[in-house]
Amino acid sequence: MSEQYISMSRKQYETVQLVSRGYTYEEIAEKLDITAWAVAQRLEACRKRFLCKTQSQLLYRLGIAAGRNLPVSFKRRKSPDA
Repeated sequence: MSEQYISMSRKQYETVQLVSRGYTYEEIAEKLDITAWAVAQRLEACRKRFLCKTQSQLLYRLGIAAGRNLPVSFKRRKSPDA
């Protein structure tokens, strides 16, 4: 069976992991040294990418709600030299 990968940025991954652990947007913002608005924007980008209407649907789709984490392939930024 082939391995499935989820492609997202490290920032999005961190945010989704903290949400899955029950942190509020404000707690996540403090922990990551960003604003609560930035937390909401990261999660909104993930919901759109994975075609989810709700946060719980996103966690379910990513397998986090079921306790199984799919392997993540982090997006790499292109270097300015390229």
